[in-house]
Amino acid sequence: MKNDKTILLIQPHVGKLDYAGLRLPEALLAVARYPLKHGFSVKIIDQRITQNWKKCVGDFLEDNNVLCVGLTCMTGPQIRYALEINRHIKSISSVPIVWGGVHPSLFPEQCLADSSIDYVVIGEGEETFMELALKLQAIENHVDIKGIAYKKNGKTVINEPREFIKDMDKLPHLPYDLIDITQYRASGLFKGPSFTFFTSRGCPYPCTFCYNTVYNKGKWRGYSAVNTVDRLEAIIDKYGIRQFFFQDDNLFTNVPRFREIMREIIKRQLNIEWACLGARIDTLSRIGEEGLELMVKAGCKDVDIGVESGSDRILKMIKKSITTDQVLPVIRMLSKFPINSKCTFIIGFPGETEDEVQQTIKLSMQIVEENERVFSLILVYTPYPGSDLFFVAEKNGFVVPDRLEDWGDFTRDEWFLNKESWLTKRQRKRYNSICFTSMFASKAGKTKVSSPLLKVLFNLYYPIAKFRLKYNFHRFQIESYLQRKILSSS
Repeated sequence: MKNDKTILLIQPHVGKLDYAGLRLPEALLAVARYPLKHGFSVKIIDQRITQNWKKCVGDFLEDNNVLCVGLTCMTGPQIRYALEINRHIKSISSVPIVWGGVHPSLFPEQCLADSSIDYVVIGEGEETFMELALKLQAIENHVDIKGIAYKKNGKTVINEPREFIKDMDKLPHLPYDLIDITQYRASGLFKGPSFTFFTSRGCPYPCTFCYNTVYNKGKWRGYSAVNTVDRLEAIIDKYGIRQFFFQDDNLFTNVPRFREIMREIIKRQLNIEWACLGARIDTLSRIGEEGLELMVKAGCKDVDIGVESGSDRILKMIKKSITTDQVLPVIRMLSKFPINSKCTFIIGFPGETEDEVQQTIKLSMQIVEENERVFSLILVYTPYPGSDLFFVAEKNGFVVPDRLEDWGDFTRDEWFLNKESWLTKRQRKRYNSICFTSMFASKAGKTKVSSPLLKVLFNLYYPIAKFRLKYNFHRFQIESYLQRKILSSS
């Protein structure tokens, strides 16, 4: 049944140079599917690709009977862009604005303190947003909707949480026709259009630096293997796209299910190429060589692996549930297959010693020596909200922003380089050099970026980067000018 009301969904800009490509607005597509099923018209405007977004938003609000506007938001600069969108909308319309996503879910009260935000959807948004839309349409009270927060008489009301969707297979397919898919590329690994794709939600592991323990309550839920491949096949049949980036937090949680997905892809001869986020050393070990062989036959080209540290004490502290002894055997096993990989490490944890930082650098370099297909990247710890370690960081000097707009300035470079923390100024400068240098210290790193400029820089800077990490030499940083140029272009 056709509905006379329209819902406008807006994807805010992220605000950083995207090394991975421009990924689909998955969150907006997810919440759009139920309103479409109930007869609403839905429009998606992506600020990242719409240069004249203000005019587009204004024209749409003027020409349509808009029920509400929904935005998704992560912690960081995206908040600044989302607030800019809010201000523009409120200057020309009184339409209700609904925020969802990780940051609003973790800070609903702080978000609602901003006068331009009317509702916050907490956690999974599909069912909650749909119920809110129906209530707004009927001009009914929304006090009984699970999973929302709103303002009443100047005070914030947070309703009881909504249960997770248990049977993922019952969710309708994503309405990709709402966007121009030719504008998106899921990863710099692929040429031409490619799709981000989820086979599951959440992660059962208790890593103390990750948002999953709070946002997904440490739970994992997956589509069945058959449903997963049905959705892949539907995309191939309709759009002709055969390149996918599996964006699950942990694709390999259920190893038997994962193997079944691989076998189903092979059986149907889908002839796809895929890469993935969220691999772990221990789960890759359980998958074994037989599983890796299945992955290659099913089109696997690249996996991202979170190793995190070369120190067993740090691994235990962050509850990674692995040891350093497990790492190199998996890397050697991967070297037998034509699979590229990125291994990420983190330095700068509260309480981490200089010796432990060196252990991480050493393991990072050992990995590259063992497997030439590995891009080993070192990052600095950033205390994003929603994790156990976030509160440890707060106790050690991290100042938590008390206003929503201040979170818009929260970036790794802003807090790490310019704010006081448990690290000295000298440590911050050296750790920044380590992280930047690691981007160029393994030849396989070129496969991870789409920028032609950065590919050239890899060739030029690689010998210097390797020397700096190997000998722990971070003085006379003549390349700091280059780093500022790269960051200023973001």
